[in-house]
Amino acid sequence: MKARRSTRRFLLAFIANSHQRDEYLYERADLWTVTASGQIQRLTDDGYDHETPTWSPDGRWLFFRRSLGLSKIIESKQSYGAPSDLFRIAAGGGAMINLTESWDLRPGEPMVSPDGRYVYFGGGIGGNAHLFRIKTGGGPVQQVTEGDRHLAGFSMSKAGEWLAYTAADPMHPTEVFVCRVDGSKERKISTFNDSWLKEVALASPRRELYSSRDGTRIEGWIVLPLGYEPSRGPYPLIVAIHGGPHGSYGNTFSFEIQLLAARGYAVLYTNPRGSTGYGEKFLWATWGGWGALDSEDVMSGVDHVLAKYSLDPKRMGVTGYSYGGFLTNWIITQTNRFAAAIAGAGVSNWISDYGTADIPNTKESEFFGPPWEPRSRELLEKYSPITHVANAKTPTLFIHGESDLRVPIEQAEQMFTALKKRKVPAKLIRYADTYHGGWTPWNTVHRHYQELKWWGQYLPPKSSPAVEATSGSN
Repeated sequence: MKARRSTRRFLLAFIANSHQRDEYLYERADLWTVTASGQIQRLTDDGYDHETPTWSPDGRWLFFRRSLGLSKIIESKQSYGAPSDLFRIAAGGGAMINLTESWDLRPGEPMVSPDGRYVYFGGGIGGNAHLFRIKTGGGPVQQVTEGDRHLAGFSMSKAGEWLAYTAADPMHPTEVFVCRVDGSKERKISTFNDSWLKEVALASPRRELYSSRDGTRIEGWIVLPLGYEPSRGPYPLIVAIHGGPHGSYGNTFSFEIQLLAARGYAVLYTNPRGSTGYGEKFLWATWGGWGALDSEDVMSGVDHVLAKYSLDPKRMGVTGYSYGGFLTNWIITQTNRFAAAIAGAGVSNWISDYGTADIPNTKESEFFGPPWEPRSRELLEKYSPITHVANAKTPTLFIHGESDLRVPIEQAEQMFTALKKRKVPAKLIRYADTYHGGWTPWNTVHRHYQELKWWGQYLPPKSSPAVEATSGSN
């Protein structure tokens, strides 16, 4: 919520969901204002979901994010999700103006400059995350910051001359930066990781652009093992899949990927269809078919790097967490090209997941309904890895938290049991008191250790200086 002061009155803007006690409705918070004396005015009531209101400096306008509420999407049975845009509305309500209607990406929280000329906001663009701005009266979106990196946590000085934010890239963990409001005169003002970076060797990722089976262009990256030399190959390859599916990989720091590269593995990570940062059509391409086009995008990336680098097609692994865990489960039921897999908190059975997870709305929207409706049941069965598990022969390690409500642990138990019944090597590690996210440091260390053991068993890297230097810790 945000407040404004004027010579006439104090006014507080906030969002609230007046339907929150209706368990049959999903996300549709509205925009409200309240005076210091308690006079409440409702500005919206249209089935849309409103977020992050902020005032213009003169108190005349409110700027906020707005997208069609999920209940409306489900009701209309549309075959795509809703765009999220920045809007402007007068303090007393009235007609809205969509400021980012022609911008095919998703804006972050708005921040109005002290002179009232611009609205600033963060946003993902391909594998990067940057600061953007647009005039408060409308116009084209302008990108303020540049470079292959991820920026976040933006704040503006009181006079509006300077910006502060965090930034990271694949070779540098997060630090704090400042720059002029136009993006110039940038400098790093924190040194949290400087001493650590002097002690370690890191592998720089290479950007890979390739075509999927139907010609769609996909962006990905490969990190080659430390000390990579084609003549010393072929090297084992691990394919990593991000969560979401409406998330993305990109130009930011990953300890896990660097750890694998230091152990002698090449790591491929891609942004298949369903990922953010590539426009609305790309974002919703998995609607009604998780596992279809997205798995083709991932496997096309595998073929691309196998043809380009000295990699061993017989020593490949696939892994992911959450949606990435689902797609790992799906891929091992569709192909036996991988020598090993690690599935973290992944769905295996969409029908049982509907009745046990804390987000049945995913199934009602992206699979067009609950499992008792014919069309949605057909899709939920078709795209459940457990339906096709008879095809799976890949040794698989399952990682799951016992307190996970987003993807309940019964999902891993089903896939694990099926593989064991079919005499496919499988192992399930259960982490007590662990939810879908928020892993404790010790559980994270234990998980990485167990994963390295699994990879080492089924796709051991050849001896290399980096592997030899760290072999004593495994």
